[in-house]
Amino acid sequence: MSATTRADSVPQPNGSCDDAFASADLAWLARAACVGVATSVFYPRYANGDLTEALLICRSCPVRMPCLEHAISTREVFGVWGGTTPEVRRRLIAFTEIGGADCDER
Repeated sequence: MSATTRADSVPQPNGSCDDAFASADLAWLARAACVGVATSVFYPRYANGDLTEALLICRSCPVRMPCLEHAISTREVFGVWGGTTPEVRRRLIAFTEIGGADCDER
């Protein structure tokens, strides 16, 4: 199955699918636990939609970290990526931008 065909069943990156697949190495998507799951699970219709199912799928996903890294590097503002909500990703980004990522200084 081609990347653009599969993209309908996995969380969508910002911009068009073709742009995202052309500009980044997203080969890890082929191993994602979300392959075949409706995108509506990861992008609930309403802002306060239930994300429980998406978070459970991500919990056992073998590519959770590459997915989260992608979401952070592309500043994904919608949907569940790498087992995180948009709010959690905003906090992670803010934490790393203020220098909180260097834990070796403790």
